[in-house]
Amino acid sequence: MPWTHDLKDIADHFRVEEQLLRRWRDILGDRLLVLPYESLVSEPETGIPRLLAHCGLAVESQVFTPHATPRAITTASALQVRSPINNAAVGSAEPYREFLRPFIEAYR
Repeated sequence: MPWTHDLKDIADHFRVEEQLLRRWRDILGDRLLVLPYESLVSEPETGIPRLLAHCGLAVESQVFTPHATPRAITTASALQVRSPINNAAVGSAEPYREFLRPFIEAYR
């Protein structure tokens, strides 16, 4: 996908996605639930029940400990799946902020 090779093009793409999200929010209203990743991983005891309720699902204790599932994980994310819910990735792009300057400036 050619737009993925240029930080300015990526910023343009993100802006289009934000426009789409606003449009879907206008159309769907409360039927569309948007949960910021940062709040979901920092407060899963609040976010997970909210997500489940939105989907009409019951809260079960296992949803708070997905890393403890005994089933086999056959994807590249196996290490992440076996880790408890955490916010370790939050802020992980900060060391690259200077390299992302063209994106940041274009995204504003």
